[in-house]
Amino acid sequence: MNEDPVPTTRSRPRYSVRLLCATIAIICVALVPVGYFGWKAIISSVCLTIAGLLLLGGQRALAATLVVILTTGQILYIAADGARGSFLRSDCSSKLKSLTLAIINYETVHGHLPPAFTSDASGKALHSWRVLILPFLGETELYEKIDLQKPWDHPVNVPLHDQMPEVFCCAAVRYHSRWQSIGTTTAFVVVVDETTAWSVDSPPSLNAVTDGTAHTIAIVESEKHRVHWMCPATPTLDSFVEDLDFDGPHGHYIVASTLDGMVRLIGDDKTDQQIRPMFTIDKSDAY
Repeated sequence: MNEDPVPTTRSRPRYSVRLLCATIAIICVALVPVGYFGWKAIISSVCLTIAGLLLLGGQRALAATLVVILTTGQILYIAADGARGSFLRSDCSSKLKSLTLAIINYETVHGHLPPAFTSDASGKALHSWRVLILPFLGETELYEKIDLQKPWDHPVNVPLHDQMPEVFCCAAVRYHSRWQSIGTTTAFVVVVDETTAWSVDSPPSLNAVTDGTAHTIAIVESEKHRVHWMCPATPTLDSFVEDLDFDGPHGHYIVASTLDGMVRLIGDDKTDQQIRPMFTIDKSDAY
């Protein structure tokens, strides 16, 4: 007697839908560090994804070990990155304070702030304000070697081009690879205009700063206006505001000093209309 064949059913992938959903959930959770800390946390996200997949495969011990290592490493990285950023900003602030103090001492001796640059009888720019404040930075010997009657790039002054004092270079710039090839250039600049502290024709005294020295910017760090440290090229107020760039070595901030010797961080939430008055000496502004 023939037995009826046992009906067969077509096999279906085991837990395929559940596995797919679990994998998607793991990836979404793993992307959380990237959303919070930015792309510097991409390695953490990849490790979290691997740990989740190991967990799905039953490798609980290995997954737990990976998560512990990952968490510890991420915490240490964030702490080190924060400490490094604080140190670099502190170094930049310290140098800006030194430069601003030199400007204040120059004003005490000469009765007015230094000009943005010196010029000859024909109006050709010769030397930067950075050169003029060298004696107030403890660089008298270097200052005396420079021929102020000849342009900064004259053959007699060229041998001194590579003797830039360290105070003109922000440590954050040297640290970040994007700005490592800076040679003897600097991003510490002043902004020229008849309404700022850096009037070309008649440099004002500190008494003329009716806005108050605490509310008037003296020096600002601007990568877009980086020049050789002796070069007299200087941005105008209009060009500085138009070329405003917050993509610098300090993240979303521009570092600037005020005429009282303090340092301020200007955030990228500031508009052009808010930033312009920060440079003027005789218009009401507060920030």
